[in-house]
Amino acid sequence: MAESGRGTDTASLLARLTRAELGVAAHLAQALTTEADCRPRDPFGRLTDPPADAYARAWLASAVHLAAAERSLVAASWS
Repeated sequence: MAESGRGTDTASLLARLTRAELGVAAHLAQALTTEADCRPRDPFGRLTDPPADAYARAWLASAVHLAAAERSLVAASWS
């Protein structure tokens, strides 16, 4: 997830989501990318594994939002 956010103009991508009135999706995508890229260091400067809780929360929030958006789009297509 972190790799997909590197080397791209993430501000532009998030702005496009916001302009499309998908502000929550933009916020969740930014939070997920930020958590995926979080790599703390120990006192000697070596990379350590970050706690998985924050990433799991960001991933779960994104998954729930995506499922709700999909249900909403399907319901709108039938009416």
